[in-house]
This record gives sequence, structure tokens and C-alpha cells, in this order.
Amino acid sequence: MEKEIYTQEIEISKEDTIRSFKNLQPSLHFSVDELLYYPYLFFEHSFARKNPLSPLKGIIGSTVDGISGVAALADKAPTFQIKTVSAERLLPSTIQKHRAVQIAEDYIFRTLSTKIKVLLTPKVTLQKQLLFYRPYWIVDAKQIGKDDFRLMVDGVSGKYHPL
Repeated sequence: MEKEIYTQEIEISKEDTIRSFKNLQPSLHFSVDELLYYPYLFFEHSFARKNPLSPLKGIIGSTVDGISGVAALADKAPTFQIKTVSAERLLPSTIQKHRAVQIAEDYIFRTLSTKIKVLLTPKVTLQKQLLFYRPYWIVDAKQIGKDDFRLMVDGVSGKYHPL
């Protein structure tokens, strides 16, 4: 079964991934097992504080990991594309949308009050929300005489995490 999703363009190809790891560890054999799509929720909030001495106004973006629920600021709004992929390649989101909205808003309030150092919390209004999937390569690494291992490589940034 296929599903239409919002995703980001793959910047790091399968071949680039293997070449990069072979350069780091030439004694190991690396192969890309598959491409999976990891769920995130993107939010864009406007904020405003009506203080005549120091008014504050702007737009702030954040993401919430659709599995762990961890929030992060988005430096800039990601560019999304619509793509049709096999539903088997989609990791299921375990965070409900209403819960993700609350996580994002709590994170935005904490960020605004600590990083910008405001005493009066500005009014924050949800402008956009979108479920999207980020592409990840699953890489198998084999080494003689030692345990094999797997890595999850972000297809957009190239950052990797052991599985």
C-alpha cells in the first residue's frame, strides 16, 4: 500500500552514505539496507508582547519528534515536497497531534522566557502545523571477528545514530 506524505528532499544519497563511512572506516564493509521515513510534526507560531517599553513580535518554528515527543527549534521553515512512498517505509507516529501541539507550545514558552529573557510571556498563536517524514538510510556495518552493527543516517543532514 502506498501513501502520500510530506517529506524533505534527500540531500545525502545512498552512494554518498556508503562512501563516507568507507572513508572513515576502510576495514569495515558498509551497505545500505533500506530507506525509512521518520515522523515529525512541524509547527509555526507567531508571538507578540504588547509592552510599550519593549514590544516583541515575530514568527518561531519548532518540530516535535513523532516517536519520542522531543521538541526542538527550527532555524528556518523546512522545504517540503509531496512524495508517494510505500506505507511499510513509514515509521508510525506515537504522539497524538493534540499532545504534540502542547509539547511545542510549552517548548516555545520556555524558549522565549529563557533565551530572550522576557518577564511577561508573549501571546503565542499557532499558525501552521504539518506532519512530515524525514528520510533516513539504514546502514549495516560488518566487521571480521566483531559484532556487526547498524546505523541510522539522516538523508538530509548526514548525521548518524547507532541502532
